[in-house]
Amino acid sequence: MRVQFFTDAGEMLERAEAFLLQREAENNLLLGVAGRLAKDPQGAATICAVEDSGEIVMAGVQSKKWNLVVARGPEAAVDLMVRELSAKPPVGSEPQGRRQAAEIPGVSGPAETAARFAEKWGEATSVRCTHHTWLRIYETRSVKRPMDVNGSMSPATSDDLDLIVDWMIEFSKLIGDQNHTRREEVEQRLDAGHFFLWRDGGKVVSIAAWAGPTPNGVRINSVYTPIEFRNRGYASANVAALTQHLLDGGRKFVFLFTDLKNPTSNSIYQKIGYRAVCDFDDYRFG
Repeated sequence: MRVQFFTDAGEMLERAEAFLLQREAENNLLLGVAGRLAKDPQGAATICAVEDSGEIVMAGVQSKKWNLVVARGPEAAVDLMVRELSAKPPVGSEPQGRRQAAEIPGVSGPAETAARFAEKWGEATSVRCTHHTWLRIYETRSVKRPMDVNGSMSPATSDDLDLIVDWMIEFSKLIGDQNHTRREEVEQRLDAGHFFLWRDGGKVVSIAAWAGPTPNGVRINSVYTPIEFRNRGYASANVAALTQHLLDGGRKFVFLFTDLKNPTSNSIYQKIGYRAVCDFDDYRFG
């Protein structure tokens, strides 16, 4: 068993994609990050996979400033990845595609794998590892659209930029994300057609977006409704409409993440047709 490091996320995908697609919904974040880094290598930090007898059994990808995202793997593969990533080789001899231990701020992945990685990372580095968020991945191939919600969905336009930036900052604070959304990032996503708004009586009342396309699916994220517009079904209707839009566009399935501390979101997504895939946890180091 060995860890292979890559400087190009595209090369990692060529080698590990068949393994990752065995659990495409579960690995949607890793696939999405790797796909983005394949187009923009400058954003890459750590790209690696664990190989056992010629077969890929685990993979990990990290873009700058974010957690290392790992796929589910056997304990021996997790332990080996931790040992390789936490070791500090002599200056000038670092393998390409790998970073120093202190440059990995945390780990995100399927609950069991992420927990073991964090435990072993703490042992190897003497760094405190904190369980930050309890998430759950959901997936759907069909959607049940609520019929009793006022309004309709429409793509966001450049006129909505200021509103989206403000709401994304509110959203990032709400979920405890310290990497608050930058205006230029929102503008890039807006230009790419990622954001969709629910309007009632001409007023924007809820927002949702898509991101991280995989070979067969795509992820919905950035779902946010300001407090004054909640409990009216706007988020459910917007997510349902966007899900149908993505399925109609050729995606076989659509994914999303929920915070397990928010029973409301977990309930409403199930009502519109999403089913639970796995728990997915987030740990912070240091």
